[in-house]
Amino acid sequence: MAERLGLSNRGERCWDCAEKERCTFKLDLAGNQKLQNLYRNHEEHDGYFRDRCIFAPDIDIEDSMNVLVHYRNQVKLNYSLHVFSAWEGYQIAFHGTKGRIEHKCNETVYISGDGSVQGELKKEGTHTRVFPLRETPYEVDLWEAKGGHGGGDDPLLNDLFGEPTEDPYLRAADHRSGAYSILCGIAGNASMASGRSIRIDDLVSGLSEPDYPPMPDPTAPLPMPRQIK
Repeated sequence: MAERLGLSNRGERCWDCAEKERCTFKLDLAGNQKLQNLYRNHEEHDGYFRDRCIFAPDIDIEDSMNVLVHYRNQVKLNYSLHVFSAWEGYQIAFHGTKGRIEHKCNETVYISGDGSVQGELKKEGTHTRVFPLRETPYEVDLWEAKGGHGGGDDPLLNDLFGEPTEDPYLRAADHRSGAYSILCGIAGNASMASGRSIRIDDLVSGLSEPDYPPMPDPTAPLPMPRQIK
């Protein structure tokens, strides 16, 4: 990719790279005092270069990937990851017997240590929409939360290390749910390496089912939507 962009005279790092003025992927440590103090000023102690070239041949992290997960209850998950994207955030959609719910989350661009909030939501570009089966779709009001990852960091930290807050939407997961989540990623990497499907049960044995929270009655009538005017 670097060659296609005309960046043929690259260095090991952005700091003294001959191509840095033309490279749109450069990290300017000198341009941010926090990054300068945290990384650049301590390289002699830890030998860590925060601004190594992202086009280095020894980088083996996937820029994009797709994973298909089959669950025991026949639910299927399609997961797509794009590390290089024009915006930061995610899109998620649930398809069910009564329709579709989709959510788009637009987050601030974040560099570890630059002083900004990681994953802070941008109101523009963030929305939740409901598509009832064969009915008119509508958009629902969004909560306005502050802090990292859309305001989710503090409740998560309180759940782990402090006093858990009320969780009316049953989002909290136990350690086994976390283990199964991690195993999905491990299986995805194993699948890419082997070129075949991977069963979670073949990776780990003896891991019991999580304590799933009780779900609402699927036969109960849906609440009236709160539409944005």
